[in-house]
Amino acid sequence: MPAKDEAQTGYFGCNGQWMLPMFPAVPRGQGEDGMEFRRCGSVVAGMTLVVLLSACQSQGLAAPTTTTVATSTSAVAVPMDLVGKSVPAAKDELSKLGYQQVDVVSVDGRVVIVESNWQVMSVDGAGAATPTSAKITLHVAKPTPTPTTTQAPPPPPRTTEQAPPAPDPGPANVYYKNCAAARAAGAAPIHVGEPGYRSALDADHDGIACE
Repeated sequence: MPAKDEAQTGYFGCNGQWMLPMFPAVPRGQGEDGMEFRRCGSVVAGMTLVVLLSACQSQGLAAPTTTTVATSTSAVAVPMDLVGKSVPAAKDELSKLGYQQVDVVSVDGRVVIVESNWQVMSVDGAGAATPTSAKITLHVAKPTPTPTTTQAPPPPPRTTEQAPPAPDPGPANVYYKNCAAARAAGAAPIHVGEPGYRSALDADHDGIACE
């Protein structure tokens, strides 16, 4: 048992037991040398306590482990036949190849709301091998409606109306010197209006010459 005037110095260990210091306590009243030895022993004991406490904490706490999962993305050629297709059809084809990030941008700056009303005009990186994790941009425009031309009906066939035949003017002006000449020509008798009629040949003026 230590004397009553001696201080019992020590510390509790990790297991809760009372531990004696590495350097014994120096009795009090032994001059300056004893005080200096006591001061050094206190410093060393404090450092030993810090080391032991650090060891206790290291036993109770485990360093967290970090698991890194490496993800790999494959490169696939962006199709070149998307131009002219509707936006939903182009997106479906890209999705089958593994592309999940697809942007749709109109060439004239308009907002694309109903994608089925838009048509692909160009594709960034078309034909190049691109990682499937990359973003593909479709430049789209609304298709120009095809004008409907109404063909005019053909004109009705032109009907050419035949003019009625001109009356036969008859023979050219005929002059008979006398009724004998008319009879010789076979024209007698000659009525009014017929070629060769003249009043000089109509003796009785009844409209019939060379009777």
